[in-house]
Amino acid sequence: MPSQRCPSCGAPNPATHRYCSQCGAALPPRAGRPSWLVLLGIGSLAVVGLLLACAGLLILGLRSGLGSTLIMSTPIPPTVMALPTQPTPGNPSHSVFVYDDFSDPALSVLSADEDTTSRTSFVEGTYLFEVKAAETLAWAISERVYHDAVVEVASETPPDSAVVAAGVIFHYQDARNFYLFSVANDGYYALELLKDDTWQTLIDWTQSDMIHPRYNMLRVETKGERITLKVNGSLLEATEDSALSGGNTGVAVSSFEDGPVMIRFDNLLITRSP
Repeated sequence: MPSQRCPSCGAPNPATHRYCSQCGAALPPRAGRPSWLVLLGIGSLAVVGLLLACAGLLILGLRSGLGSTLIMSTPIPPTVMALPTQPTPGNPSHSVFVYDDFSDPALSVLSADEDTTSRTSFVEGTYLFEVKAAETLAWAISERVYHDAVVEVASETPPDSAVVAAGVIFHYQDARNFYLFSVANDGYYALELLKDDTWQTLIDWTQSDMIHPRYNMLRVETKGERITLKVNGSLLEATEDSALSGGNTGVAVSSFEDGPVMIRFDNLLITRSP
């Protein structure tokens, strides 16, 4: 067994002893094996060095990625990300009326009457809807008439956007008669009825934690007089109204105090109500 001599009395001691067996004096740490204090110091320096190295790599990565990488601070609802690329109804009672992924403008079911206050375009497989003025409602409608149906559409609002609402229009009779389900990027939703060019509030603006500031899946279910509103797979509210029965369906964008604003729509799916 290795030994060491006491610096006080010179007596030999096993290398594992911390105190002299003859005089009781403290023995120096074994050569090549640092004490706990030294270990902690070296460990701390190593950790600090590692953290500094990681920080340096992170800074370099961020600098090299500026302008090409979007860092999301708010999680995207999984229901929006999991939207199927094509409808797969399980049985005839859920038959598909319309599916539009906006990949081909020539095949899109939506049409809009553009003017100086709004503009639509097809961008990267989405339907881009821009409203140029404040306090303006603009919409695009499909030509087919539906009665009992489920309407789903994904919406995306640009970051740092002014308050804007994505909407689903249903039971559209004409420009003076339709229902409007709106979901705003400030976390509020509403259901309104335009009847003979007069607005009626069926569900007033209500806050919901289910609404994402950028990405939302809007869903309206109609069956008879029953109207059910959902967002991102969660129930918001249900009500009944018999003012309008059946009509066209479409998407809408509402601006409030500021403009211009824009929203991208994708994967419009209309199926038969179960």
